[in-house]
Amino acid sequence: MEGIDQKNIENIVRSFLPQSKKFEVIPMTQGLINDSYKISFTDQAYFLQRLNTQVFKHPTGLMHNIVQWQKSLVHASYHCPIFLKTLAGNYLVKTEQGHFWRMQNYVSKAIAYDLAPNAFIAFEAGKLLNDFHSCSKKTDASMFQTHIPQFQDISLRWEQFQLAFKKADATTITSAKYALEKLYSLQEFVFNTPLKLPERICHNDTKLNNMLFHKDSGKALCMVDLDTLCQAMLFMILETPCVPLRTHGLRELKKSLWPLEKTMP
Repeated sequence: MEGIDQKNIENIVRSFLPQSKKFEVIPMTQGLINDSYKISFTDQAYFLQRLNTQVFKHPTGLMHNIVQWQKSLVHASYHCPIFLKTLAGNYLVKTEQGHFWRMQNYVSKAIAYDLAPNAFIAFEAGKLLNDFHSCSKKTDASMFQTHIPQFQDISLRWEQFQLAFKKADATTITSAKYALEKLYSLQEFVFNTPLKLPERICHNDTKLNNMLFHKDSGKALCMVDLDTLCQAMLFMILETPCVPLRTHGLRELKKSLWPLEKTMP
């Protein structure tokens, strides 16, 4: 994504914070999709992002879902970064180049992990998943827009898998023998279970580095990257965090997910 310079960012920041004066712009590289920056003032900081509209083609619908979800947290114990509005009351700034920008509070003393460093982080990851999805259990899913069509379409994903399987060479298929056997053994469950479960609001991208933890205590703070927030079946999002936790703490993850399992119909 091109066309970003210091002056552009300063103008965008002042769209959200008109009285802002001197601040530092620090590029952040952990995210892969959007362009992200830490906007650091003397006494506080913010998180600025330019949305990748090649991936997220409906940025207003995306922000609609995030704002609706945050409104549902008014009486919940779960807390998350709050998105800022412009003077015109918008959550997005659109530049002359057609780029969409948003800004939110920066979570201080936070860290994200690509792999769980220990069993405690694994436990906290499961607890955070439970807290996040439990507080949205009663949220009206009909108020949310489907801005990523077929994102959780099981039939489409199965078709894509079958095409990939046909193109794979013998060595790859042999090396994936166990995983393939496991996959086929779950086929009936995966296709029949959605018929029995209601849709609810889910994060839908629950990998470990979309969770923030306190640098000192290791306690889970909040889920981030809410761009995939939309209607889904809860069981479909539980495998994602397991992948980076296999070295440390699947048992701890299961312990902390137990309260969430009990909320499933």
